[in-house]
Amino acid sequence: MAIDGKGNSKNSDDDDGKREHSDDNEGKREHSDDNEGKREHSDDNEGKREHSDDNEGKREHSDDNEGKREHSDDNEGKREHSDDNEGKREHSDDNEGKREHSDDNEGKREHSDDNEGKREHSDDNEGKREHSDDNEGKREHSDDNEGKREHSDDNEGKREHSDDNEGKREHSDDNETCPLITNQCPPRTSSLHLSSLLQTWKSGVLVEGTRGRAQEEGHNRKGTRGRAQEEGHKRKGTRGRAQ
Repeated sequence: MAIDGKGNSKNSDDDDGKREHSDDNEGKREHSDDNEGKREHSDDNEGKREHSDDNEGKREHSDDNEGKREHSDDNEGKREHSDDNEGKREHSDDNEGKREHSDDNEGKREHSDDNEGKREHSDDNEGKREHSDDNEGKREHSDDNEGKREHSDDNEGKREHSDDNEGKREHSDDNETCPLITNQCPPRTSSLHLSSLLQTWKSGVLVEGTRGRAQEEGHNRKGTRGRAQEEGHKRKGTRGRAQ
């Protein structure tokens, strides 16, 4: 640095420049203060952002409230649905009453079935009465069978009469029998025939051919057995017990 004759520094301008530079620094400091202000303003912006976040949170909370209102509407709908269910329960009670009434009708139908069963039972009794009439008819038919058995006794008499006829045929065989003199039977008018007839008479056989044994047992000409007659039979063969 130059020094003048007075001993003063020539760098006064420099100092002045320094002061100016100091002013610049002051300006820088002011600028720094401005920056500080900017930082504060930035902090304000940060606060605004935080406040903005709060508003965002409020909006979210508002959305929650909106959701709550929607949920409240759902609850309102549920209450209305609950009222519908209440109506359904009342309707269910009506149906219960109808079912009880239906049970009454069912009981009436069962009672009707009982009456039907009684009518069927009455028909069974009617059938039994008809069957009883059938049994009566069977008893009458049994009497007819009794008559048939009596008639069978008549047939028995006829069979005995047939035996009499058999005796007649045997007697005819006797007539065919003759002494083997000429290997020819004598004429019916010959003495040998009359002798044979006499011999047959002595044996107990009638000329008509009725066997003596049958006659001794009580047979008449019609072949009705004497034992049956003694028991009370008529000529028609009706049994005495039945009479």
